[in-house]
Amino acid sequence: MKIYTKLLWGIVLSLFVFSCEKYGGRDMVDIDSDAPEWIGGNKDNNDHRNQNDDNQVVKGDDYGDLYVLIRNEGGVPVMESLTVVGELGEEQIWYPLVMAFDETGEPVTENGDYIPLSVNEEGEIDDDTYFPKEVEFGRINLIRSPNSVLDRGLDEAIASLLQGKYITTDASGRLVAIYDQEDWLPGVDEDNDKTIDSPRENMAIYRELMQSGLSENSQLNFLSLHGFTDDDVLQLAASAYAAGSDKTGTVIKDEIVYVNGFMNAYNYDDAIKLIDVYEDCDDYYYKNLLFYNYSNFEYNRMNLYSHEWVKVTSLNDDGTYSEDVFSIFDIVPFTTELENDKPIYNLDAFTIACDDAVQVLEFIHESNLVEYLGRHEFKPDI
Repeated sequence: MKIYTKLLWGIVLSLFVFSCEKYGGRDMVDIDSDAPEWIGGNKDNNDHRNQNDDNQVVKGDDYGDLYVLIRNEGGVPVMESLTVVGELGEEQIWYPLVMAFDETGEPVTENGDYIPLSVNEEGEIDDDTYFPKEVEFGRINLIRSPNSVLDRGLDEAIASLLQGKYITTDASGRLVAIYDQEDWLPGVDEDNDKTIDSPRENMAIYRELMQSGLSENSQLNFLSLHGFTDDDVLQLAASAYAAGSDKTGTVIKDEIVYVNGFMNAYNYDDAIKLIDVYEDCDDYYYKNLLFYNYSNFEYNRMNLYSHEWVKVTSLNDDGTYSEDVFSIFDIVPFTTELENDKPIYNLDAFTIACDDAVQVLEFIHESNLVEYLGRHEFKPDI
């Protein structure tokens, strides 16, 4: 049997996420809105959610089977349309392109461009050669919880931060409250500092930064009193996202876009509408879908990590130990290769910023032989 039936259902589920981007949580929608009643965590009211069968076999719900799509640099899916003749006459159907992967799990390209899975004359995916790839969310599934769970997480994170005399960041960019003035180094004296390391609290911070930044309306506005500026918002958000995700995984942009849709993680005043990209799209379901505007984000890995230092203890062949100091930029095995001194931009930059922070967290926390030494202009002595 051809795989297009499963793929068509998968694309429907993927498009369901877009509707989350449009409508958001129920408590953020006007009471006169036509948003469905299950938005905001009321899954039992969702008629589209798969239910268990008579044998009580648990089926997936609408969060599963979300595929990697072909997207533009801002994360908006590449769309196409076709004309279908039905009982009511001609109808224009819009659909996003699902990225094609080969049997080894690698994306298929032609002349440097990604290839979509083929569709039939009715817009149904019909491809016997290539395959889709599901987006893996891992620990970040916690965002499926009701809005109140993340709200409490934000309250707890803020309470911890406000107890500190100073607020700084650790090696990966997580927020840290420093309780004593002489202790400016996160992790040196655990009794005198508090790192926001809870995935739930970090995802709550991420949502707040993406929605409101450090504006007067933001619950994190107090960070402005500790030296953080609007230019730091997206880097702080990337680090918070990394702290909420799997430490051994790799962050991809589809994951970020889907998560933003579930969490309404965008600024409504500056968000990109799909219709901004596809002016001819008059489909009510798609045309007002919202995407975070990353166009002003710039990321330079070398600038960020070349002055962050770690001490690494190594076992010598003779059974003794030796210590040396390295910059995080030089020693951490980052997933994506970049030209050292060239900044990158937009959603691709934000995705790599998130993934870099994940790799830094994994490197430092996987061994007690690695010690973070803080940020210094020059290599510190030990």
